[in-house]
Amino acid sequence: MNRVIPSESLTEELLRLYELALSTGQSVGPDDTSKRFLSVLMSRYNLTSASVWWMNPDA
Repeated sequence: MNRVIPSESLTEELLRLYELALSTGQSVGPDDTSKRFLSVLMSRYNLTSASVWWMNPDA
């Protein structure tokens, strides 16, 4: 089933995704990158919480 997305909605979504992509390139370390990404993600999508789960390399 193909869903038609109005061009305004598509443009807004592309801008949000572009901003998320930009947020990942502003930091070098994974901790800072994750914090920036989640901060932008939560604000742009009106989320109350978000998380990143890190796998323990010793497990």
